[in-house]
Amino acid sequence: MRKKVLNSAKMLAVTAASVVLLASAGAGAQEIRGKKAGDFNVRLRGIAVVPDNGARPVNNATTGAKASTLERVDDSAAPEIDISYFVTSNIAFELIAATTRHKLSVGAPSFNNGTKLADVGVLPPTLTLQYHPLPNSTFSPYFGAGVNYTFFYDQEASSANFNAIKLKNNWGWALQAGVDVLSTGPWSLNLDVKKIFLKTEATVNLNPATGLRVDDVKLDPWVFGAGVGYRF
Repeated sequence: MRKKVLNSAKMLAVTAASVVLLASAGAGAQEIRGKKAGDFNVRLRGIAVVPDNGARPVNNATTGAKASTLERVDDSAAPEIDISYFVTSNIAFELIAATTRHKLSVGAPSFNNGTKLADVGVLPPTLTLQYHPLPNSTFSPYFGAGVNYTFFYDQEASSANFNAIKLKNNWGWALQAGVDVLSTGPWSLNLDVKKIFLKTEATVNLNPATGLRVDDVKLDPWVFGAGVGYRF
């Protein structure tokens, strides 16, 4: 799954880069529309979400004994929408919204490696403060940092061995870098990458009922995106 998502992200980036080159060549010597105070910029991106996780101990919630390991949370792809507001031509706030669905897997010693534990929906709204050093350049980069709050929802156990799963909603931090390719009109192209630093706690109930807890599950996803924007 990870290879498929990464390949999709690469194809998306290559396609966007090709369109970027064509757009910049077509613009020629025409004056572009730069970024300015008071602008709203709405973007639609395709994103690939790649959690940076590994095996984590799964502990009996009562005795603390190790029962298994959480092997991984798989990758996912989805559309993303964001809106930015420019306080000045160089400073903007961006609110990012997207939702993805991921598979959680467990491994040895209690279960076979790669056993699917559950499907989980993730909603991670993220607010970043951005700096745009070249607001009037065709290729206008930006750098951002901000805060994230992740909601886990529609958590479905996927085996008769598991009757419930609960992941704790939590705060995280985000770093961001990207580039807008501006045109003579309100439209732009965009490439973007974000790193979200996020931990959670997972509680699993087995059949027969036994509480298992995974403390400090590190997700820390990379989010790769490409899309289009419209400023007004």
